Amino acid sequence: MKLDVTPAQLEAIKKMADNTSASIGCGNEDFDKQSTHQVKMVDAMLKRNNLPPRDFN
Repeated sequence: MKLDVTPAQLEAIKKMADNTSASIGCGNEDFDKQSTHQVKMVDAMLKRNNLPPRDFN
């Protein structure tokens, strides 16, 4: 699958993943599991496309 993303959109995705990652451990267990999985998916996408990693890991 090919996806066209602007630099601003990519930064927004990374910031959302950063914000979600920062909130892991503050909610309930189901939220934490889902959020951890989603953040890992974003990190994998960045790595697979040779893009810089998120700021907050």
